[in-house]
Amino acid sequence: MVSGSKGHEITKAHVRGAFAFCDEVVENCPDRLTGKKSCHRAAERIKTEFHKYCDHGTARLEEFTVHPQAFLKY
Repeated sequence: MVSGSKGHEITKAHVRGAFAFCDEVVENCPDRLTGKKSCHRAAERIKTEFHKYCDHGTARLEEFTVHPQAFLKY
């Protein structure tokens, strides 16, 4: 057990749960390239999970501009 924030203990069960959640997102939202539908599904799923643990209104999606192939100077 490790001491987390606000005095809460982080157990092996917490760690297993975090890994299981990551596995779920990876398996259910493959090909998560920025701007693709799968990436949006992953973001929605993560936001839903964060709503369980975060203060009200702090887990939200934000829009941003994507510049595909910008590193190639296109």
